[in-house]
Amino acid sequence: MKKISISILLILCLCACGAKVEDVQFKSKTIALGAGDEQAFEYTVSPEGANESSVKFVSSDENVAIVKNKKVIGVDNGECTISAVVNNETLSSFDVEVHVHEWENIVQIVHHEEKGHFKEWDEVIVDKAAWDEVIVDKEGYDETVLVRAAYDETVVVSEAYDETIVDQAAWDEIIIDQPYIAPTVVNKYECNRCGMQYGADMDMQKCRNASGQCGGTVVHRSWTEGGQEEVSHTVHHDAITHTVHHDRVTKVVHHDDEYKTIHHDAVTHTVHHDAVTHTVNHDAIYNKEDFNKGNKDYWVVDEKAWDEEVIIGYKCKVCHSVKDEPDGLKYISEQSK
Repeated sequence: MKKISISILLILCLCACGAKVEDVQFKSKTIALGAGDEQAFEYTVSPEGANESSVKFVSSDENVAIVKNKKVIGVDNGECTISAVVNNETLSSFDVEVHVHEWENIVQIVHHEEKGHFKEWDEVIVDKAAWDEVIVDKEGYDETVLVRAAYDETVVVSEAYDETIVDQAAWDEIIIDQPYIAPTVVNKYECNRCGMQYGADMDMQKCRNASGQCGGTVVHRSWTEGGQEEVSHTVHHDAITHTVHHDRVTKVVHHDDEYKTIHHDAVTHTVHHDAVTHTVNHDAIYNKEDFNKGNKDYWVVDEKAWDEEVIIGYKCKVCHSVKDEPDGLKYISEQSK
């Protein structure tokens, strides 16, 4: 009974310890980080269920990077290798590149408004505005003045002139010296093979030669004979005219009297009345709640408006990593309230 218990404990112990790790596979072959930064790495062991506690992770140069709690921690600028070692045997590794961060400021502009107050001022209240009163001494009027008296003017409608009247227009007369005679049309029907002629219209009919052996076709031939062209010449006849004289034509135009109107402005003088006012004294204003009651002419600047650059974080020029500046962010938050 005691032997059986010892065997069971031995089996349980072996199961708890796990099988020997035969291989380690890293998820990433290269890790890049800055000095002072840390980054976890992932890996798997085989066979499944093997004793992971037997795996040690060793840096080839701890001046560049070290390993702690399955995280790579950057130490200084450079490159090294992180290896998975089991029983002094290196199973696999990955490369580490460490750089020193070159931080640049990330700045946000905070605008500070102008600060000031309204100094004491006197305000003149106008009870009745000043005005000018125009007194009419003589009303304006229009006067009609004769510019030119009426008169009659003789106007020439048309000057005297001679007009040539055409009784008969010039013309050309054609004289026929030799009349036109039409030519005589001659029609002929003959065989296109034997030449036998026919008096009647037998166009395109078979030849009727007595021998009956011709076999030709009767065709129509036509031409003109005789006739003559017309011969003539032209005789020009000038126009037949006579002259008619037209006397000068005039008419009388009557012009009425011409007048124009002259306007005479009214004669006036102006009386000025001063405004009726009283003065109210206003105390200086320092409370921000009362600023809308002030007069900008009496504004006194205690502190000019200005822009402030606040550092709210940093960005690495090498890897573009970003980190916050807590004090700057807190200050921005307080200013926005």
